[in-house]
Amino acid sequence: MSRSSQSLRTVPIRAAACIFAALAAADAHGAKNKTALDFYNEGVAKFAEKELRDAETALVQAARANEERVQPAALYNLGHVRFLQGKDTLKGEGNRRQLLDNADATSVVAEEAIRHARGVVESEDVQELINAYMRGRVARKQLRTVRDETTRELDLIAAALQRWRRSVGDFRGAKELEPANEDAGFNADVVERHIKELLKFQKKVQQAQEANGKKREELRELMKQIGGKIPEDMKRGSDDEESDEDEEGKEPKDGKEPKPSEKQQQRIGGDREIHPDMLRLLKEKMPNRTMSIGQDGEQKGFGGDKPEDKKRKGRDY
Repeated sequence: MSRSSQSLRTVPIRAAACIFAALAAADAHGAKNKTALDFYNEGVAKFAEKELRDAETALVQAARANEERVQPAALYNLGHVRFLQGKDTLKGEGNRRQLLDNADATSVVAEEAIRHARGVVESEDVQELINAYMRGRVARKQLRTVRDETTRELDLIAAALQRWRRSVGDFRGAKELEPANEDAGFNADVVERHIKELLKFQKKVQQAQEANGKKREELRELMKQIGGKIPEDMKRGSDDEESDEDEEGKEPKDGKEPKPSEKQQQRIGGDREIHPDMLRLLKEKMPNRTMSIGQDGEQKGFGGDKPEDKKRKGRDY
């Protein structure tokens, strides 16, 4: 079997265009059902058109046929398809450096709110309690925003890692079947380096999310204590066991939508909810707060764990 190769250095990663034209012509006449070679040629054509999902489907069919003349090249090209799928997934990311900077800035705001809340939790001064409560509420909303951003980022990373690990397995499988194919081993090593870099960044995001999650819970408990000391006539019926932002997105326990009046239950934090005396105190005493969103520029990844070894036999292509 002969194979022509050409270099694609955009990643950098080597690619081979393996379109068995002569074999295809020999097999095509009189064939009623698709052969492994038909699936292979379809996959390569779809790959050339950047239709990665269709390319993957066709190349998987070609690889599963276990046909000796087709399977190594099918796995090789399947490795390329899955690597590019992972890269396409990460196009949905925002700025990595800014994501981490936002998490750090929000952590500082939360620490300040926690410190202030701890200092007044035993106080009987209603004005101080209100001030600490409102600071805590602002901080918790910022923590929630960062939590949503980091969760989305971690979902994208997990999806990309899944594609890249399978890509490594494809390249290793191609190398196993065709030991002379040095490009397959080279490509597997390149993808593994990408995996290591992404794992390092994933760890940073996970650490930031965990740290801010702990702060959010601590702040919630302090706000419950402080809220319990604010006079009922100022709270206007709000028990405030959870901030209203925590209620968003939760399914009703009985499966029914709450009535509009229940959805609009008044809580501390909005003009409609606050007793006139409280509102006057807030206007006089509450400072304006801002949060830094960091600098532009991408955060590059750093080393990480070894991807799991994949065996060709019994693999799920």
